[in-house]
Amino acid sequence: MKKYLFLVAAVAACMCQSCSDVMTESGLNDSGLQTRSLNEEAEVTTTVYKGENILRFRDMEAYNNVLQRLNSKTNEERIAYTDSLQVESILSLLTKADLELDQLCETSSTEEEFRSKYEIYKDKYDDFFMFNNQDIEDLSAYSKLRSPMDDNIANCNGEYMIGDSLVHSNEFDDFSEFYTNSDIMLLDNETTTVNTSTNHAWSHWDKRKVGLYINMEAAVDGFADITIRFTAQKKYIFGWKRYSTVYFAEFKLSGTGQGFEFNKQEYMGFPVVGYENKNGQTFDIKTRELSGNETVNLGRVSHSGNMVTIPYTCSGEMYIWSRGIEKAHRGAARVDLQRNY
Repeated sequence: MKKYLFLVAAVAACMCQSCSDVMTESGLNDSGLQTRSLNEEAEVTTTVYKGENILRFRDMEAYNNVLQRLNSKTNEERIAYTDSLQVESILSLLTKADLELDQLCETSSTEEEFRSKYEIYKDKYDDFFMFNNQDIEDLSAYSKLRSPMDDNIANCNGEYMIGDSLVHSNEFDDFSEFYTNSDIMLLDNETTTVNTSTNHAWSHWDKRKVGLYINMEAAVDGFADITIRFTAQKKYIFGWKRYSTVYFAEFKLSGTGQGFEFNKQEYMGFPVVGYENKNGQTFDIKTRELSGNETVNLGRVSHSGNMVTIPYTCSGEMYIWSRGIEKAHRGAARVDLQRNY
């Protein structure tokens, strides 16, 4: 999931694996960077950039180690980690926005009163999040970041550092890039929702919605992580907002190198964490109770041949349903992921 160009020699070897979402500053201090009690032995410290606190990872290894540990944590534990470093992450702010929306709905007695308050709410968070401009009843805010795991570490401006390199996470241009409405089709004589966009499956049934967005992160040490973001909403009196649920998903994925390797985790009910090769195989997952916006590391693919000229790829199909949506009404999508160098 590591996708960046670095200024320091310690990570120069990673430059062949970089993507264009790094902001390299030739004079970081002149650009507003201030180091706050930087301990070179610590994996991650807090730095001030243009008046905002951001995380600063010692190097690529530290960045990878921290993300691997956060992957096994709950949203509450992830927020507590960044809070302890005095950084408000995208995840932390989005969680606050969801709670504020809950309160807004509870304290509004009429549709007119709610809509008036909701416009103020949207203005407050519009610089940080996306809103669904295709459906005014979808009340939730959405992360702009293309990398689901970056929600856990990026500050509210989508920034953090690795070594001396400032990273600005790639963002969606608008909500339509993230979620594209399409016709509902029948699949295998079942009422499965098939959307025409790739890498994002969703299902809308009765008063429940569930979504599954999949992404390939940039490679580190010969592996590219595959991450997914679960979303779930319930219809309330003024519209749709998030709620927690148990997610069910089905995958059939193939990838480069050794092929797709599934990352078994406790939140999916596996007592022993580890990778299992599932290349070209159909497999199901069932999560524990998760929030209406949750990031999970699904697995990885490895490189084959020359890492500069041959991209990492992962392709196949995926399906999503939940405790409130039966499998017969599952959402489906094609998976087509690739990372070039």
